[in-house]
Amino acid sequence: MTTHGAVERLREIMAPPSHGDIVDWDAVHAQCGLHFPQDYRAFVSVYGGGTLDDYLGISTPPTGDSFYGDLLDDLGSPTGEGSEHPYPYPPYPGPEKLIRWASDPDGDDAFWVLRSEDPDQWSVAVKNHQARSWSSFDGGMAEFLLAVLTGRHPSPFSAADFPSRRPLYRNWRDEDE
Repeated sequence: MTTHGAVERLREIMAPPSHGDIVDWDAVHAQCGLHFPQDYRAFVSVYGGGTLDDYLGISTPPTGDSFYGDLLDDLGSPTGEGSEHPYPYPPYPGPEKLIRWASDPDGDDAFWVLRSEDPDQWSVAVKNHQARSWSSFDGGMAEFLLAVLTGRHPSPFSAADFPSRRPLYRNWRDEDE
């Protein structure tokens, strides 16, 4: 897997687990018709599915027995008003399709905003359940995590103590330890 600058910088501030996830990205494309951003693919190969600070769960395509292998589950689901989501929130204020790549126990969700056919041009939007609001980040998933973890972008998530000063990532294989 090719490295990505933002993922390499994440490695400097958040030690990766002993295992990432191996994903057959060609099979994922064949299954859902989408290519995913290079930064996300690099993140998955280094960190895999799991949780950041035991709070933000990062989804991946199905892999092994991972609880986090649900990335493809929501591709056909609505993401706004009238959806079956148990916590109603205002619809995303744009016409773009959204794909959820992370969620937390407070009901917040992080999405890619598919503004382009080029997945490396997708931006990030976060729905904050408690504030019933949306925030945007003009960059990719890894850049977004890096900006939030370093304080260059305020955390749009509900938990006041997220992220921690020393972020910890736990891969799904390590969660039972």
